[in-house]
Amino acid sequence: ATVAQQVNSLGVHILITLNGWTAGNQVDLLALRPAPLQVEYMGSHDTLGASFVDSFVSDRIATPPEMGEFFTESLLLVPNSFFINEYRESRKHVAPLADALHLGDYSAFA
Repeated sequence: ATVAQQVNSLGVHILITLNGWTAGNQVDLLALRPAPLQVEYMGSHDTLGASFVDSFVSDRIATPPEMGEFFTESLLLVPNSFFINEYRESRKHVAPLADALHLGDYSAFA
């Protein structure tokens, strides 16, 4: 069975692509419409320009609402940042003072 058939047979309701048109993309899979709702998230930060992708996840800074007219997808604008990460976890090895300097938080010097 093809990947699209597998996705469909599993009953996936929402299929999220994480790489858009970047290297190794599988946009051709999305064109087969294996899931009822297909979403672009994080990969490349612009429209896929494809009618078979329904929504684009972003925030109001990276994608101002007035830019929606240039997207084929409907915009799903989340509060704060669309980019989920484990910043605190990834920075455990960095001394708090160095992090404060990096982030421009000079209250650590008060």
